[in-house]
Parts: sequence; structure tokens; C-alpha cells
Amino acid sequence: MQILADGTTIKKLYKDGLAPQISLTAKDGIEKILGTWQFDSLGRLTNSQTGGRNTTLDYQGRLTGTLPSH
Repeated sequence: MQILADGTTIKKLYKDGLAPQISLTAKDGIEKILGTWQFDSLGRLTNSQTGGRNTTLDYQGRLTGTLPSH
């Protein structure tokens, strides 16, 4: 959470190291959500809602290369 000089609070909600939601709370206590984001299991953005716009991303393809063995 970050508090600005005018008393506005910026709050970032974290999940799995990513920030799926950011909101502002004014001094009067009214909270405004600035944006929300959804991520797939690989951490890639799949959906965002910011500024009244909704964006959906779809990833196609397959993993190439060799994964390290344990």
C-alpha cells in the first residue's frame, strides 16, 4: 500500500507474485478500482479491464525445447 501526499491510498492486491488488481482510495474513503488483470498458469496476461476497456488475450502454440531434468 502506498499513501500519497494528499492522503490518497494506492492499493495493489498481489497473488502469485502478480498484481491482479490496483485501486485508489481517496481521503473521503471512496475506493475506485483502476484495473484488474487475470493470468494463466504460466503468468501470461489473459484478461485485463482498465479504463473501461476489456481486453482478452489468447495464446496458441506449444512449448519447444527441452526442460531441465531433476
